[in-house]
Amino acid sequence: MPPMPPVVMVSNREEDSVNTEPSMSGRQVIGIIYPPPDIRTIVDKTAAFVARNGIDFENKIREKEAANPRFSFLSATDPYNAYYQHKVIEFRDGKTTEPSVPRPQIPEAVKEHVKQAEFVPRNPPPPFEFDADPATINAFDLDLIKLTALFVARNGRQFLTSLMNRESRNYQFDFLKPQHSNFNYFTKLVEQYTKIIVPAKNIVEDLKAEEDNTKKILENVKYRVGWEKYQRAQKEKEDAEIERERIAYAQIDWHDFVVVQTVDFPINDSATLPPFCTPKDVGARILMQQRQEAAAKAAAEQAVEMDVESDSDEEHQEIRNEVLNGEVENGNADHEKKAPYEVTQPVPAPPSEDTVVVRDYDPKKSIAARKAADKWIISPLTGERIPADKLQEHMRYNTVDSQYKEQRERELSDRNEEEPVYAPGADISTNIGKFAERRTDIFGHGAEQTIIGKKLGEEEEAPRGPDPKLIWDGQQSTIDQTTKLAQQSVTLGISCINLVKISK
Repeated sequence: MPPMPPVVMVSNREEDSVNTEPSMSGRQVIGIIYPPPDIRTIVDKTAAFVARNGIDFENKIREKEAANPRFSFLSATDPYNAYYQHKVIEFRDGKTTEPSVPRPQIPEAVKEHVKQAEFVPRNPPPPFEFDADPATINAFDLDLIKLTALFVARNGRQFLTSLMNRESRNYQFDFLKPQHSNFNYFTKLVEQYTKIIVPAKNIVEDLKAEEDNTKKILENVKYRVGWEKYQRAQKEKEDAEIERERIAYAQIDWHDFVVVQTVDFPINDSATLPPFCTPKDVGARILMQQRQEAAAKAAAEQAVEMDVESDSDEEHQEIRNEVLNGEVENGNADHEKKAPYEVTQPVPAPPSEDTVVVRDYDPKKSIAARKAADKWIISPLTGERIPADKLQEHMRYNTVDSQYKEQRERELSDRNEEEPVYAPGADISTNIGKFAERRTDIFGHGAEQTIIGKKLGEEEEAPRGPDPKLIWDGQQSTIDQTTKLAQQSVTLGISCINLVKISK
């Protein structure tokens, strides 16, 4: 038996003499407890500096980091102090080949679990062929929809059309209408029953392939489950982000602010500013801005097209001139060069014997006469003043469109029923004219003044006597009638005169 290696005593404590666990270096080091990796890094660096700078450096670190629990190994009562002293001795002697603690190996099962947790599907799984969820519905309506879909799949669309016509007033068959909430569910059921009654070749082949390949079925199920988990995780992440943002906004103290500067707009400057924008005006302003941008873009494109057309026209004109000049030079090689073609106004023809010269001709008179010849007619339907040449069109509009006529009559009746606040313009001018005729004290000139309330040249009417034609015929039966007529013919003026005479 080979001799045992000498035991290195690093600590003088009794409990350390019982510990015979070998150290990481292969030697039996009694009393050393290796700290965890994060603290071991600090211990190793501190031991290296202390071995290099002396014990004074250790005292400074102990005083400076007295409240830091990571440097508690500097205390003599700490379990990691033995390891620290051992590292100081090794660094001082130059023995720095102490192996590090081996990292634990991760089992393959854990790696597989982490790999599955990081599964990110690329494409969603194919939807189920025979799966459809109806809206909120009772059992009777559900059975009715399924039975109707089965008969429609068997008998075709003609059966559906006849059923809709026959049960159009039955509320239980409202799901046949496109605007019903269960119409999409009914349509899916018809498609599914049709696939079952008349199956396609690819569906049958896929079912046979899946029947023999159970591994593929398990992979599809696994992929679908992973997709569902991924979607759920994404939804939770989005909800967490929204909640975090909401909490962040809630933590903002909106009343804690500092006014840096106040900008005052004088009256002269604010006159040119646009009005305040309300939330209702935002959409209108955006549309207006888009229209302005589209109009500017169209104008720019049109300008570019016009420039291109003008350039092409100039090129064609230059080519045409060159061809003409070439023909002239080839045809008249021996002649002198002709002067360039000049555009001149045509010479007016001499006056003939039939020409009539009208003196003092004014073209504006004919226009004025033509305007005066325009006739205006009062419409018998609406009472409006319309031109005579537009009477036929006016009659057609008011007789053909009954809705327009009824609406117009309704507006006119509402307008007549309302109490007018202001008189029309024609009534105002007429009333002012009548007022001026009877107020010559205001509107008169010089001697052209009369009593207030009388017109110029109007005299007071003399009292009229009884009607000379009113004569009693001498019969007894007509006395009362003649007396009443005579009393009625007596005016107020005659009564006043009689009263004056009686008083005298």
